[in-house]
Amino acid sequence: MRSIGGASDRYMDRRALFLASWLLGCAADPADPLAAEEAGTVGAMDALPSEPDAAFDVVQDTRVDCRVAQKDGMVCACTEVGQRPPTLYLLLDRSGSMGELAPSSTRSKWSLVRSALLDSKAGVLRKFGGRLTIAAAWFPSPSAEDACNAGKQLFGPVRGSPSAYDALEAKLASAIPRGSTPTAASLDAVAIALAAVPKPAYVLLATDGAPNCGVGPCGADGCTYNIERDQVTFSGACGAAFNCCDPSKTARGLGWKACVDLDASTRAAAAIAAAGHKVFVLGVPGTIAEYSRALDALAVAGGAPREGAPRFYAANEPTLESLSAALASIAGKVVDTCDIRLEAPVPDPGVTNVLLDGDAVTDWRWTSDSSIELLGAACDRIHAGTVASVQVVVGCRTVTK
Repeated sequence: MRSIGGASDRYMDRRALFLASWLLGCAADPADPLAAEEAGTVGAMDALPSEPDAAFDVVQDTRVDCRVAQKDGMVCACTEVGQRPPTLYLLLDRSGSMGELAPSSTRSKWSLVRSALLDSKAGVLRKFGGRLTIAAAWFPSPSAEDACNAGKQLFGPVRGSPSAYDALEAKLASAIPRGSTPTAASLDAVAIALAAVPKPAYVLLATDGAPNCGVGPCGADGCTYNIERDQVTFSGACGAAFNCCDPSKTARGLGWKACVDLDASTRAAAAIAAAGHKVFVLGVPGTIAEYSRALDALAVAGGAPREGAPRFYAANEPTLESLSAALASIAGKVVDTCDIRLEAPVPDPGVTNVLLDGDAVTDWRWTSDSSIELLGAACDRIHAGTVASVQVVVGCRTVTK
């Protein structure tokens, strides 16, 4: 992005041009080059040389970014101001089981999650566009030596945009699911990262199983090999009489690290919630019923449980559409705010407007020199989930009732 204006004297030069554009530019539709040229207003802001200014950021382009209809029926050119939308921090399970086919599907669980997030048609993140700031980590982090490596941040935070989502999709496409499920250690790592992220910020934990990689010990009923009736490592030998997590009985597998590590994981989720963030838990298609209790406990500890059962978010069917619907429900709650935070103060509030889906609204107020609150009908539209785009723009007189 680039800034408009320069030091205060350069800004005042531009302010004068703003005033001139009110008298000339708003009488012409910038979409009509001949009319705009006759009025002398083509690119009134954008034709000036780009100079650095900390005042506010605008899209790096030479075209008119938007238009605002004035009360007299005329149209005025405007430029979008950078925002700091809520952050959604993705914590994605890329353990070995995520490489398995989802039930009744020809696609792996990992592939379904990628598509539900970022598919060009069904991708939930793309539908919310710039209304989200996105960061992402996966767990375990890639390592041939340790199946229990804590998660690793791989992306962001960055404001959502087509190019940002393309870059994230490329990152996720490079993953080869393997390893175990070190949920507690990964949540602890995310908690550290969140300390540097402006609020509000939320965590989306997407997983297909119970956390493990703790210290144990556990009985057979708490051993993931036994719960999952493991056919790979133990050829189905795990049962009530044979605890496959007990290293005194077998040298195979992870030993006590394969025990369900629920207590440490719920403590980690609760710590994130206590720091002012919420953890949404998504059960990926293929999550077995025996792990529902663990995911319910994580959802409650993270401070963002569903109403009713289950307390975690789950796809009703093992399909892309159902998984996308569950993700959309979570993302919708993240952007369900009437507070707008700007990247920097706006020099002249009198030439500022708020656009919902491209149309200027009047139900809003300044809460600081870099934050705005939507009110009344405008806020109701946000809560109803019917708004795809929220913009704060400068360059035109503020539209009033």
